[in-house]
Amino acid sequence: MQMAVVTPSPAIPSVSRLLVGLEVAALCPEIAMNNKKSPKCLIRLTQRKICRLIVCRILIWTKKLRKAERRETGDRLRVIHAVLSQCLQLREVLTKLQESDGRLLSDYFVRVIARVIEDKDIPGHSREGTMPCRYQYEEVCMYMLRNVFLPCLEECNIKKFGSEFVHGLMSQSLHTITHITRLILPDNTSNPVSQIIYDELPKLTMLQEIIWKFTCTTRIIAVLARNCRLLRKLDVACSINVTNNCVEDLLNMESLEILNVGGTGISEKSYALLLSRLPRIQSFFWKGRADDVFRYITRASLPLINEFSGVVTDASLLVRMCPHVKTLAVYLQSRNCSELVNLSDLVVLELSPCNYNTTNMGTVIENMGIRLTRLIMIQVANVDIVQIITSCSVLKILDLRYCRVITPENFSLSPELPHFTSVNEIILSKNQDFRDFHKYLVHYVNLEVFHAHHVAEVDHAIISAILNAGGFRKLTKIVLAFCGHLKLDTAMLLIQKCDYLTFLGNMNTWRDFSEDDKQTLLDCIKVNNLAMFAYVEAMN
Repeated sequence: MQMAVVTPSPAIPSVSRLLVGLEVAALCPEIAMNNKKSPKCLIRLTQRKICRLIVCRILIWTKKLRKAERRETGDRLRVIHAVLSQCLQLREVLTKLQESDGRLLSDYFVRVIARVIEDKDIPGHSREGTMPCRYQYEEVCMYMLRNVFLPCLEECNIKKFGSEFVHGLMSQSLHTITHITRLILPDNTSNPVSQIIYDELPKLTMLQEIIWKFTCTTRIIAVLARNCRLLRKLDVACSINVTNNCVEDLLNMESLEILNVGGTGISEKSYALLLSRLPRIQSFFWKGRADDVFRYITRASLPLINEFSGVVTDASLLVRMCPHVKTLAVYLQSRNCSELVNLSDLVVLELSPCNYNTTNMGTVIENMGIRLTRLIMIQVANVDIVQIITSCSVLKILDLRYCRVITPENFSLSPELPHFTSVNEIILSKNQDFRDFHKYLVHYVNLEVFHAHHVAEVDHAIISAILNAGGFRKLTKIVLAFCGHLKLDTAMLLIQKCDYLTFLGNMNTWRDFSEDDKQTLLDCIKVNNLAMFAYVEAMN
């Protein structure tokens, strides 16, 4: 991309005063505000206030740039100079922050500036003018982004943005952040942007993790093998242009601990070779049947593998080949999974399409429940929720989605069960036949996060009953989307009863929550100075 040379001019006094004020607020968060509910959140709230102020300034900059399009060249350049100068001042403020604050704010402003460039489509409008005008605006956008790329930034996530123009700007700026350790690239990277990244990658020698799904290539793998010797994680899943031709390059990446080549052009035999010869590999990720990979492995087992994701048709073979798996995500095609009880290190179990009864999953839960800390079931039929509650005594996260749940009509569970004190996060989504379980939510005394999506039984009456009975007292985040009858009174009661609540959503899916209710809720949070975020927009 050709660039016109534009240099910053002296700052505008009003902007200087604004930025000095931001610097004081950032360096002295203890005087920024008082919070009645959680004084520990002062710094975070101050950061939010700084972010809001600077977002307003960024929007003003873009508005000025848009208006300048209709001016003569000299006037337009003066506006551009002023904006560039203010960008420089913003960087000076950010570099004075403590590293932890600077990292958070730098990442935030990168996202904000990129979103503004996308939403306002500044380059698109500039293309209507002359070519020099277009180059000037592109340079301004580049300068705005690079000024918030601070030395403390550890991650660059280009995938967050949908604009190819932003992809290009950020890719061309990679050489200014050679210290980053994590790079996440778009799934739909265009050929021109891929070429830019290819040229920039040799400079990113500190990279420890790169995620580039769908559009990575064998040529890119070769560049990574030559230059990124510290790489510990490489995820190029579903990139069909990553083929067997890059196996030798992958074998040279001796620091790799996590490698995902599922859905690529790499064959089962080549993947088996990688698993056998990479000295530090700890993960098994494959889109097809794991058995087809295992049959090419001549070693008795893969003792370092602690994370597994794939299709399992023979549970005993999985146990024999990966005996020390700690995190297991399986698409079950095995009729009998009882052999999984022999995975003595397993603490995280994710199951997808299967039948709880016909696969003998009950035996697994009964014998392994005392070790599981996270249980995820997706599209599992005949889930025995009572067995899960009685067996999973140290469980931290219970996640049930699209499951058919068996709940006995007159079942009774003691609130003293260890399960009720251990769980701190519950996620429920579109489950069938989940009768009466909501009655036991009050017993989860240490519950901090609760998500309910499309759960008709969760309504104002249920939430009120739980709160009035002393439940949800440690709740910090609750998301209720497309549930039963919920209203403003529900939100107010949650705020009143849950002293640690900092996140409340998703109210715009509540059938009886109006725009006036939304404003009333936000006013309540503001007037009472609560350390809380009310999410009223639609959630993905």
